[in-house]
Amino acid sequence: MNSGDALLLPIAFAVVSSAFGEAAPAEALQPPPLYRQLRYDEDYRYLRDPARRTDFLDPIKYIPLTESGASYLTLGGEIRERYEYFRNPIWGAAPQDNDGYWLERYMLHADAHIADFFRAFVQFKSGLETGRRGGPRPTDRDEADLHQAFFDMRVALADTNAFTLRLGRQELAYGSSRLISFRESPNVRLSFDGAKAFWQMDQTRIDAFALKPVETKPGVFDDGPGRT
Repeated sequence: MNSGDALLLPIAFAVVSSAFGEAAPAEALQPPPLYRQLRYDEDYRYLRDPARRTDFLDPIKYIPLTESGASYLTLGGEIRERYEYFRNPIWGAAPQDNDGYWLERYMLHADAHIADFFRAFVQFKSGLETGRRGGPRPTDRDEADLHQAFFDMRVALADTNAFTLRLGRQELAYGSSRLISFRESPNVRLSFDGAKAFWQMDQTRIDAFALKPVETKPGVFDDGPGRT
């Protein structure tokens, strides 16, 4: 038996009308957006409107850094506990394990937006393995490391037209993720070191990047870009 991917369940509190008060505005009744697998894709600028703050985690999703609220900080994280058990792996040729083993993933991130022209994103990770016969696989264990650390510089060319340059360690995912992926299913996710530029034009976006995958090493803050 092989467990599936983690399930993230956002909890929301809806504002409802009652006989003792006026009905809440329609926009206040909208549920919060779903959490994204690429956490840097989450956008909480809508929480500048106090009427939209309906989730109990909203105080850390949107922390104003200026009086206007145009600059803000987002804090987030993930805990994934996973149990795996295989019966007769590789037709019994591999080391046999009657008890299975645990995989644990812990991730924390901070996302700072300075108006619409600058952004800094930092994410730490810890992947642990307990009880696997034969020891951890290469993607099972990484005690603690810097998973992502990049900054964006954005130039708006029109209302729906902007150019962004992203430099640093970052996750990537394109299409079905068969070729370029952040590797969600294994215990330790994959990131890349380098530069990426993207040009958004209405509903069309063009990406260009030059990056190297980050090697997963089991120690503390010892991951670096691959040399092959």
